[in-house]
Amino acid sequence: MSEDSNILTKNDSLPAKEIDPINKYTALFFATYHHVKQIPPDFYRLGIQMKGIVRELDKNGKIRVEHLPAYKLPKILRFGRSSKAKDFLNLRLAGLDISPVGIDYLTKDLRIEGRPVVFSVVNIVEKQPDIANADLTIKKPLRKINLNVELIRKGYARVFGLDNYEHVQTLQFNSNYSRLITRLLTCEKVAERRGLGLWERTTWVESFAAYPATLFQIIKQSAVVKLCV
Repeated sequence: MSEDSNILTKNDSLPAKEIDPINKYTALFFATYHHVKQIPPDFYRLGIQMKGIVRELDKNGKIRVEHLPAYKLPKILRFGRSSKAKDFLNLRLAGLDISPVGIDYLTKDLRIEGRPVVFSVVNIVEKQPDIANADLTIKKPLRKINLNVELIRKGYARVFGLDNYEHVQTLQFNSNYSRLITRLLTCEKVAERRGLGLWERTTWVESFAAYPATLFQIIKQSAVVKLCV
């Protein structure tokens, strides 16, 4: 038997490989997620951006987002999909301790409900497995606004401190989160230096009004006054 025929025999004995025309990563961009646990781990690890629409914001800062797939499948291929599904992703702005003023700002000033949003998830909140920390950017007619940065820049939120265990753990193991926090801390320093929002200082008028009373107490308790009396 010739060498060519031996090669042919060996090749014929190998099992045929099934080639998937759409690999698993491509297929993910056609999927719609209704719960944060459905989002693939690679999306958390790599900070892959997703898009959606803000549907609700509650007083605790939880943002409910309707996820939209990156690419829509033709209707004929949407097997078993319900267009009436109302399960939204529960998200929280990553790294932020938001003040009530910050919640009002998102609701009344930015009016984020109903607006398109681009977001990347960081991790699932510890002890709250139905909520994910996220980096969110809303789309307005003339500009895009990163909500995490905006609240810090206005002084309406603080970056979590090192006493927050979950925050520290995420910093150590998620490079995307570390970069976000570095950016937020820079904005926080500017807000603090300018006395914005939570960092607002007493105005000079208030200080001047309080000054005479303070001065009177100091003078009254001084040794010179006591000696004269």
